[in-house]
Amino acid sequence: MSFSLLSDDECIRILSHLEEPELDLVAEVSKTCARVARCDAVWASRAKDLCARYTFDRRDFEGNFLYLLEQDPLLPAYDGPPLRMPYLTPENSGQGDRKIDDMGLQHRCYPSAQRGRAPSERERVWVTTEFPVTCCGARHASRAALEQHCLDMCHYERMQSARGNGRLPDSWIDPRLRLGQAAFTALPKREQYLRVHLYVAKVLPEIEVMSDPENWDVLDKANLERLSRQGLAFLEELIAGANRDGFDEDLFDELVACCRASLEPTAIGEHICAAVAEGFRAAGAYSEVPNVPYFSVRDFLTSGLAGCDPDGGSSSGAQWWSGVSEIFEHHYEGELSW
Repeated sequence: MSFSLLSDDECIRILSHLEEPELDLVAEVSKTCARVARCDAVWASRAKDLCARYTFDRRDFEGNFLYLLEQDPLLPAYDGPPLRMPYLTPENSGQGDRKIDDMGLQHRCYPSAQRGRAPSERERVWVTTEFPVTCCGARHASRAALEQHCLDMCHYERMQSARGNGRLPDSWIDPRLRLGQAAFTALPKREQYLRVHLYVAKVLPEIEVMSDPENWDVLDKANLERLSRQGLAFLEELIAGANRDGFDEDLFDELVACCRASLEPTAIGEHICAAVAEGFRAAGAYSEVPNVPYFSVRDFLTSGLAGCDPDGGSSSGAQWWSGVSEIFEHHYEGELSW
């Protein structure tokens, strides 16, 4: 039967059973097919399902992201002409030495003659580059325009790169973050699907490649060995001091054996990589991955396993080691208390 003899609703019901490549082929049959195959009714459920499979906690992201930007707005370093009369040197440390005011972009400087002094002993002078100000290759004519630009994720990545913190390519940034929720929602459903699909198709294979032990470099392996030694030392300490009254000895020995296996460097790496893949699907690239404190998917993509240091805070150890082995979980729950 020709598609031209079917109503739009009948075409939509048929097309709802087709996958994306088949839909593109159907769209080439005729103008009617192209119109129906690209309508929101055909793509709405596909876009919704894909966004649900690869989602993120927008409230958590925006809260953390905006808070960090308030502490450090990631403004560009001074790149203007030499400052003379008097001779000044921009600090360009990236830590509170740049700010926006109504006139332009300000950079904190110090008299060049005081270069040999400790930073806390130098005089401070703020120098203003008046609007329009250049950032990321674009000119921004007002405070509002520059502040809005600083919320752009592409700007965030470029500024992180300038500070030596790696950079995610623009195509690796979730389109829901690049555009903002309102702009993304306003897109046709097919466009929503295609943009998220492209984003996932860029990032997920990279995570899979980097998760292969064959691709771990010297720095990755060195860090995994460090985490392994740290965990084994913790285990020996636990064995020596644990109060096992009421705890089955055979079960304890089994837990110890399983823990030793889990603390092999390769096993720790695989544990982290699995958490990264789970975190990407559940929360995107910028949130901390499950049970691996202080480590995001972005950290993994830019620094690999070498950048993972999960036991660095008062509560992070319990979260990290409990995820690595069940015996540590029993310990933190007080079942093996000393």
